[in-house]
Amino acid sequence: MDGSDDDIKILEIGNLAITPKQIRGCLGELSKWDGNGTLSEHLEKNVRIEPGTQRLVFTTDNGDVEIGNDTWRMAGDLSKISGSLGEGLRDCLEEKAS
Repeated sequence: MDGSDDDIKILEIGNLAITPKQIRGCLGELSKWDGNGTLSEHLEKNVRIEPGTQRLVFTTDNGDVEIGNDTWRMAGDLSKISGSLGEGLRDCLEEKAS
């Protein structure tokens, strides 16, 4: 979130290479961050878990925007969690990386 990984990390999704800067840009855009304070503080105040699900969402004038989703499953005697980018965040990143 602070830009310290901008020049050293890339997330590969399919045939797209996504940078930390693009992720921050999409999170700021989707959450309607106005630039006041830090993006991290803004996200902490505005991200919520949708009741009854494991979806992380922002509520906007146009409805909820999903930025993440966790799936719980059993693996033998243990439970595991699998996290994925939400549809809204994936769409934004695909647009920025294309």
